[in-house]
Amino acid sequence: MRFFGVIVERKRLAPYLRIGSRIAGILLALAAVLVIRCGHLIAEAVDKRSFWGHVLFLPQPRPLWENFPPTFLFGCVLAALSILFFGLSLKRSEDSKALFPQIKDPPSIEKSGQTLESILCVMFITILSGGFFYVVEWKQLVGFAPVVFWVLSILVPSLLLFRRDRNEGVNLRVSLNILEWVSIAFFTLAALTFYAIGYGSWKYSFIGDEYAFFWAAEGIAKKGVFNFYWFNANGVYRIIPESLSIFQAIFIKAFEFYNTNFGWRLSSSILTLVCAVPLYLIIKTILAGKSSHPRTSAFVGISIFFFSDLITVWSRVAQQPNSGLFPIIFGTCFLLAAIRRRSMFYFFLTGLVWGMGLILNILGPVIAGGVIGSILLFDLIRSLPQIKESRILVFAPCLLVSCGLLIASFPNLVQKDYYQALNQHVLHSKEDPGSVESRSRKTLQTNL
Repeated sequence: MRFFGVIVERKRLAPYLRIGSRIAGILLALAAVLVIRCGHLIAEAVDKRSFWGHVLFLPQPRPLWENFPPTFLFGCVLAALSILFFGLSLKRSEDSKALFPQIKDPPSIEKSGQTLESILCVMFITILSGGFFYVVEWKQLVGFAPVVFWVLSILVPSLLLFRRDRNEGVNLRVSLNILEWVSIAFFTLAALTFYAIGYGSWKYSFIGDEYAFFWAAEGIAKKGVFNFYWFNANGVYRIIPESLSIFQAIFIKAFEFYNTNFGWRLSSSILTLVCAVPLYLIIKTILAGKSSHPRTSAFVGISIFFFSDLITVWSRVAQQPNSGLFPIIFGTCFLLAAIRRRSMFYFFLTGLVWGMGLILNILGPVIAGGVIGSILLFDLIRSLPQIKESRILVFAPCLLVSCGLLIASFPNLVQKDYYQALNQHVLHSKEDPGSVESRSRKTLQTNL
């Protein structure tokens, strides 16, 4: 190809184009964050009637986004462009083979029929589950029976797909040896001890209306967790599902003999550290084709993450932020395993943990949606030319992830009043002026 008047071979130019795409993706992602977070500063510096004012700022305010930063839409465009450039950098990269290996044995017609039967069964269970929880919400049938039905609606398709993968010879084992399991166990114990040391510090006490998180969990612990509807979405502030408070109440009750504050905070640390194994697997998988010591590098990675300042604070303050880690980390881990092994079971598990996150906190599933959706889209585009006999199987991963998501989150999705309260709180409540003024500084500090 001709480049600035010079004929250059594509193979020689490709590495530089990939590097350029990655750099562009990083710069665009940083620009997107800064443009959204520093919208008030940009609004003061740029005339809205100028050309850049029309490009940067939202059109005439509407009820949906009247309290959003004025540069929100432009920031979203920059974020979409950054994802595009990252995708271009991976499209022909050898490094991407570790995450997205080529499909060696495309499914035959017979296997395609068996897979289609399994997917139809899962879809039927999904529809049945949706109808059941719609009736539960319509008739207000609170109790423990919906919890039992929810567990069964998860177990039945999971066992069906697990058996299907085993019959097809799919490797479903966790790729960890005994030394790795023991090492992660000791690491988790060390991190838990480190978190527990700070439980009594005044720095991590609740302030002002934050008492609601502790009082809600303490009240449930006193009355008994079985006396509450586990799927009630109107918990703390009517925007944090009550299942999170029930989870905390179990720990408060278990350590009631010692200290209710200890049990409350321990629940938050446990919710963080259950992500140690999947995060280790994600890092090891990503570095498998790049690092000569992926296991050591993965341990360094999880050490940096779990001992970082922000994660440490979240793990000592038992509110809701760290509950969003669960669907993001577990969902990404299961999805990467599903793509590498072409496992219907792991695709379904991806959707399940994504949906379970919605029962704890809506923030995690929203972020997980961007991550899981991007990886699924890339895998879909990559699979199209490789599976030619039965093109419907190309969409099997998306269908299974969607079914898992719906089955796990139906108890929450049917509660309209929860989303009305969430809409009122998030979209129609104005941010504190002091918080807006410090937004730029906090953004730079957090990212640095």
